Parts: sequence; structure tokens; C-alpha cells
Amino acid sequence: MTHAPRDDEQHADQDTYFDAYMQYIGDPNWPERDLYRVIVCGLPRNLHAMDVVTRRQVLSARPRLTGTRWDAMIAAIAEHSADRHGDPHSPWMGEPERFLRIPWMPCEIYAPSFYWEAMLFSPPAFIRHGALIHPSNLDERSGDPRWEALLET
Repeated sequence: MTHAPRDDEQHADQDTYFDAYMQYIGDPNWPERDLYRVIVCGLPRNLHAMDVVTRRQVLSARPRLTGTRWDAMIAAIAEHSADRHGDPHSPWMGEPERFLRIPWMPCEIYAPSFYWEAMLFSPPAFIRHGALIHPSNLDERSGDPRWEALLET
């Protein structure tokens, strides 16, 4: 997934907050389940804990592309956080390289029922980007209601 540089892109030597999470993608010492825990469970919680100004700065800074499906996941998390907190979407969240044509759920070690629950209950940003998560990974610590509450509506 390559693209032509744009004027608004950050220089390669300028790391973003997201790059700290992305540095382990592709590292054989970091299995997918560990990446999932750190990125999918940890990143939304940390974004939720930020003050408004800091979170908006973080969300506006375009992270580098890894050329992996995790690019869609990072964009989905950022878009979901923006939606959850009423923050604006940054243009990088809508870049074509950050969408998957075939939906993906990391950690395929989950039972098949988890995949169906992810298809049914993933927040809209995740469905839109094609990077599905099990809804139990988003909770009050990330600004989301308990996923079981979705079943009660």
C-alpha cells in the first residue's frame, strides 16, 4: 500500500503518538494477540484518558503507514475515539490505504462466535474500515458502554 506524498504529510523523522503503538507491527517477537491487546485494548483507553486538547492534537497527526491491515485498525480506533468524544475526523483517517475490502478480525484464535459478534456489534468506524474487534475489548475505560448493554437494547 503505497501512495504519493502529499503536502500535509509529516516528515518521516517525526513520530506521532500512534507510531509508538505501531513500532511492533511485523516484529516476530510480538505475536498478533499481544499487538491486539496493546493496540485494540490499550490505545482507546489512553486516548480516552487524554484531555481534549491533547487528544485532538494526537488525532490530527497523521501516523505512518505500515502496509499492513493494522493501518485500518489504527484509523478505526482513531475515528471511533473522535466519534465517541465529539472530536473532528482528521483527513488521514479517510485515506484509501486505511480501509480493507475484506473484513479482518485480528487474533483468529477466537471462537467463531466472536467473529459473528464482532460483525454485529463492532462500532461503525471499525465496520467502515473493515477492521473488526470483539466489542468486549471496548469498555468504560475507553469511554464505551459495556458491550452487553448492546444486547439489552
